[in-house]
Amino acid sequence: MRKRNFRVLIWILPTMLLILAAFWGLSRVISEVLVFIQTGSDPGEALNIVPNKPIDWPVELTWVDDASDTGRSLDPFTREQIEAVYLNAWLQAALSYEKGEPFGLGTFYGGPALAAMNEAITTGVANGQTVQQINTHHQLRLNFYAADGSIVAFTDEDARITRLIRDADGNTLFAEEVRDTYDVVMIIDNEKWRIRHILRTGEGPQAAELERTLPEPEPVAGVNYYPADTPWELFWEEYDVVAINRDLDLMGSLGLNTVRIFIPFEQFGGSALETIYVFKLEDFLNQAEAHNIKVIVTLFDFASDYALIRWPRTDNHMVTLMEQFADNETILAWDIKNEPDRDYPAHGKDLVDLWLQHKLALARETDPDTPITIGWSTVPAAMALADQVDIVSFHFYGRAVDFVPELDALRTVSGDKPLMLQEFGLPTWNSWLFPNGHTENEQAEYYADILGLVRSEELDGYLGWTLYDFPEVPANVAGGRPWETGPQQELGIYNADGTPKVAASLISPDADLSLAPTVTAWERFTKPFWRTVFVATLISFRLAIWAVELAQRVIARQRRADADA
Repeated sequence: MRKRNFRVLIWILPTMLLILAAFWGLSRVISEVLVFIQTGSDPGEALNIVPNKPIDWPVELTWVDDASDTGRSLDPFTREQIEAVYLNAWLQAALSYEKGEPFGLGTFYGGPALAAMNEAITTGVANGQTVQQINTHHQLRLNFYAADGSIVAFTDEDARITRLIRDADGNTLFAEEVRDTYDVVMIIDNEKWRIRHILRTGEGPQAAELERTLPEPEPVAGVNYYPADTPWELFWEEYDVVAINRDLDLMGSLGLNTVRIFIPFEQFGGSALETIYVFKLEDFLNQAEAHNIKVIVTLFDFASDYALIRWPRTDNHMVTLMEQFADNETILAWDIKNEPDRDYPAHGKDLVDLWLQHKLALARETDPDTPITIGWSTVPAAMALADQVDIVSFHFYGRAVDFVPELDALRTVSGDKPLMLQEFGLPTWNSWLFPNGHTENEQAEYYADILGLVRSEELDGYLGWTLYDFPEVPANVAGGRPWETGPQQELGIYNADGTPKVAASLISPDADLSLAPTVTAWERFTKPFWRTVFVATLISFRLAIWAVELAQRVIARQRRADADA
């Protein structure tokens, strides 16, 4: 090889290696950005662009017509940037209140607005207060956009803000959702939009009285429902059309006209509903319609996080479902939450009721023509928010003798609104080791007593808990101890194998309740637990006799020993 060609080759090889290295480095950067985007992260973060809306923060924001003289028009890209910064600013304020200290506010606020936000948060903390805040709706009107594109002014005409303020001892000082108006000025600061001024200027438009066309309530006769083999979350995970059709046929043969089902919040996708589960719900409604059975849809099952910071997620979940099924006449009512009063001890009554009030108002706006209810766990609990629901629903598992007095107290606050016994029942579970078991005859007697009171008190409906017994009950439903899961497994009017219990003949709205069996004292005291008690008593008695006899023999032996001595 000639020396000249050899020198050229020496230069070519390093050059090619440098080109390959540069290409490899560039490809790594591109691939990392692609992976960042494809793994669900926000591409705006990767590219240092403020996202149009914060991740998983579906707060409603709309624009109304611009003011007559804005200086210049606001182009779509800049409008999106304004939206993004404004929503992120409210989110950052909510996070700061949640943390109890200013947190990242300088990214979205500047100047007087930043100083005011810092002071508001630190003052509350200094006074020993805890503040939760959430914004759920904004309606913006552009007032001014500077010719050089550096200043924008607008009015937020309908900012819906919920605040919960507690003192150092946990006492609630303020718990309310308000609608306010804010004047806002934003400027370009260090190449980014920031809020320079934000001033509350008055109340926003108050909620208008909705014109609602609710159907005339028909007497409800029904059951709460899960398939026998797939209760709770398994119902939707292993959705079985054949089993559902069979069970709807069974309900029809019992003379029932209504079924209550449950929508697990997280399983259905949380804020972003999963299409497959929405499709399954739609199919169930279609199957129920074909059997001429109405459906009460209970929302937010297994959702017990009421923190204000999560409200936009639950709002979006509910609104999306309601909008999709708003015209479905098979839905008899939307049930906002099952037994929310059971969450009072963990989260506080003020917070839970505030959450419910917000959801009720949003539900009325979203689907005004479908009745709304709440499934309270007891009759007294149903007094809460009775003026804000269309159907006052309650559960009852107590003694029949207590039913009417509790109902009379509820009527003092419910007025002429429909009253529905949404759950009742008695388990047929029995145990050799634990008391309070019941026979099928006792369950039937209880059904006859309660349904007789439903008729005499002229309630607007009832739903038994439940159609079937279940082979298993998840621990998060009733707890993991035998005396908790056992009764929950056997509350059905049909055994898990599909055979009817005595109570099945009484659930029809025109059933002859006088045919309920009379439970004898002998039947009450021959259950497995009492047999255990009887056997244990006999064994204890025999052991006591043996112990006495043994003691007597020992004493006699000692006396003989003493006599010999």
